[in-house]
Amino acid sequence: MLTSIDSTERPSKAISLKSQVGEAKDGDEVKERDLLTVAEENKSLKLQIQGLEEKIREITNNTMKEMERHLLEKENLIKEMDRMNDKKNKEMEKKLQEKEESMKLTVTNLIMRSVEGKEKEYVELRGQMERMETLLSQMESSQKELERKLEEIKKV
Repeated sequence: MLTSIDSTERPSKAISLKSQVGEAKDGDEVKERDLLTVAEENKSLKLQIQGLEEKIREITNNTMKEMERHLLEKENLIKEMDRMNDKKNKEMEKKLQEKEESMKLTVTNLIMRSVEGKEKEYVELRGQMERMETLLSQMESSQKELERKLEEIKKV
């Protein structure tokens, strides 16, 4: 029985081994093809990643350039505003100086009028005082004359 089993089993084992070797070869080919496909996909993914990285760099550079441009615009606007403010400040300073000069002239004119008025008053008062002194002198003379006449009358 052993011999019959061996003889019947051997051809099937041989077929089975051949099929296994064929399957193994087919499996290796499949694995090899899979490895090639994976390698190609890996290369493709790397290229896609490099492309994306390049796009990211490009977008980043463009964004930075745009931000720099906006910053320059803002700086220019600030400078223009500063110039306008300086101009306004100078105009305001000039107006204030003009008003100050005008006020000085007005005050000077008021003081001059007041001084002129006081001078006139002084001249008038001086004239009155001189007239009063003259009258006083005349009155003193008259009094002396009257006293002398009274003395003469007393003597007579």
